[in-house]
Amino acid sequence: MPTTRSPRGRRTEKNALSSRHTSPRSNNGTNASKEESRRTRVPEFKNRQEEAEFWDTHSFTDYWDEFTPVKVRVAKKLSEPVTMRIDLTALEGLRDRAAKMGVGATTLIRIWILERLQAEHDAERPKRRRKSA
Repeated sequence: MPTTRSPRGRRTEKNALSSRHTSPRSNNGTNASKEESRRTRVPEFKNRQEEAEFWDTHSFTDYWDEFTPVKVRVAKKLSEPVTMRIDLTALEGLRDRAAKMGVGATTLIRIWILERLQAEHDAERPKRRRKSA
């Protein structure tokens, strides 16, 4: 297998590995056990915040050999734009609330509209009666 130097100068083997597996060779060049071959240098994360903090301080290029290419399909035009007018006070309140939730104002509007449409749909659906024994 061809070998190259990693960004930190370490000798590495180039092969296609999943993002959760490392090379099956140990540091001394001998075959590693199955347990060692499943180890990864990318840690398991408890949540997205922890993962974001990790990648803020690490370069993904140092872990390149642990990633596998994937095919991504992008759907065409998932929605239609809608233009609306809203008074400045309401818009400021909307932006404040959206910021507290960590989303943009238009995303919050979309969430609220979809929630309301679902609630209306649920209210219109006839209630099922339970059969009595």
